[in-house]
Amino acid sequence: ADRPQTGLISALVPLDTARVLYGTDRGEVFEYDFERGRVRQRREADDVPIISLAKMPAGWISVNLPNGSLRLTEEDLRPEEPLLLFYGAKAILPLPEAELLVLNYGSARIVRLDAKGELLETRFLRHHRAHRAHCDTVSRGIYVAYNDRLIYYDREERAQEVRWRGKDLFATSFGQTSDGSVWASTFTNGILRLEGGRVTANLRASDGLLSDQVS
Repeated sequence: ADRPQTGLISALVPLDTARVLYGTDRGEVFEYDFERGRVRQRREADDVPIISLAKMPAGWISVNLPNGSLRLTEEDLRPEEPLLLFYGAKAILPLPEAELLVLNYGSARIVRLDAKGELLETRFLRHHRAHRAHCDTVSRGIYVAYNDRLIYYDREERAQEVRWRGKDLFATSFGQTSDGSVWASTFTNGILRLEGGRVTANLRASDGLLSDQVS
């Protein structure tokens, strides 16, 4: 029988239009079905926190822990085997051409896997702690928020630092609107509109935001 949730939600990934999978800071994994209003437990607590969840191009789910990852099949969502590929991954972002952007405590890298999840190729973008990223659906470039700066990588993976008024930026989250505009919230500079690695607009408290610190 399913046990009640004991931890706080620490990660979430959609499975399809009706279901999401979420993990907790105690290592539990649950599936929630919106249509049936039902929660099913897929992993019990072991006091090792779930850092992130990601759906792989081949359909399986990577459950990322501080000491490695677990591969779960979407059909039964049971752990199959431990993987060290995504060791300490904070986020995994699907990219075009069936590639993945993996962010962890020490680097940002692009990986390519086969259908079984075996590593075919890895390319490091930067050896530095990264915490957020976004793939621009228009330019196909990648924005990576490191803990010391924001960098834009074009389709050839050439790096360009994104600065505003001569200062480094600390981005806290990203979003892309229906018109193709990429928006980044920042720790001290409000919200920025980004186009091809350039800042084209800036909204701050003086424009109506509650604060210049936006998460």
